Order: sequence, then C-alpha cells, then structure tokens
Amino acid sequence: MPYGTKVTLEGTAADPQPGAAVQLLSHDCFAYSTKRLGATAEDSGGAWTASVKPRGRSSYRVEIDGDRSVPVDVQVRPRVTIRRLNRSRVQVRLVYGHSLAGETIDLQRLRAARGWVHVRSGALQRRGRVGEGVVSAVTIKTGQRRGSLRAVLEQPNPYACFATAVSRSFPR
Repeated sequence: MPYGTKVTLEGTAADPQPGAAVQLLSHDCFAYSTKRLGATAEDSGGAWTASVKPRGRSSYRVEIDGDRSVPVDVQVRPRVTIRRLNRSRVQVRLVYGHSLAGETIDLQRLRAARGWVHVRSGALQRRGRVGEGVVSAVTIKTGQRRGSLRAVLEQPNPYACFATAVSRSFPR
C-alpha cells in the first residue's frame, strides 16, 4: 500500500464477549518491541474493527483477554515523485515514515524496443519532514536523450522495511 494510506483491520472473536476490550498491537519494522496502539470493543456478535496508518512494514495483531490473534503484515511503499529542474537534471523526492538516506534510486528511460532501461542512479539524502513523513531526495543528471523518464526505488527483499516504489513517468 502507498505510504500515508489508512488500512482497516477487522475480525471476529472465537469466543464472543460483547463489549470486551480488543487491544490493537503493532510491531513496526524499525522498532525493537511491540507497542499498544489503542483499543476497541467487540460488538454483540464478537466482531471488531480498527483503522491504522502504517509508517513502514508493520505487523498487527489483537489481544482479547490475554489471547493474541495471528499477525497481519502490511507492506508500505514510499511515495515517489520526479520533477524536471532543467533540460538535463531531475529531482526525485520520496516521502515515507522513516528516512531513506543511503538507499539507491534508479532513473529509467522508456525505449520503444526494450521497455524501461536504466539511465543513472543516485543515493538518497534526508531533506526534512512533511506532515507525518520524512522527505528523502536526490538530484540526478538525465543526459540529452529523448524518452519518458521515471524513478524506481527497488526492493528485492520481501522482508525489508519498504516495498518497491515507482514514480509516474513524464515525457522528455
């Protein structure tokens, strides 16, 4: 899911107890321990619902009277934008729950015969905060060739703290 999006978690207790407290627990990829996010209550049939806005890959579970549910993992991809600074330079900007400084972003160009091909790479640097997110960015030289451009933050490891993210393309 894209960074900044809310997700709804819901379930039904195996042993319904109307009004029983349902504790929402979270383990963030960047955290050392599980934290309690809050509580909701079972309805008359034992159902419950809660909304969360993950800052990175997170694992959620609930606890009812000391019993814990199986975890639900949510993978989050950073929001990536690309903008032209001049004829030969673009700025790539990412917003995510944590700094992505040091991560490598790839600039790709669309080629009619080959599809998206690698042009250049750049190392992201932390640039500040916006709302609840951290901004990481880099300026990359594009060269003079024609073709649409896009930025790709590749994540080959499915257990990493962020998912692969791709910007919208724009014509060159």
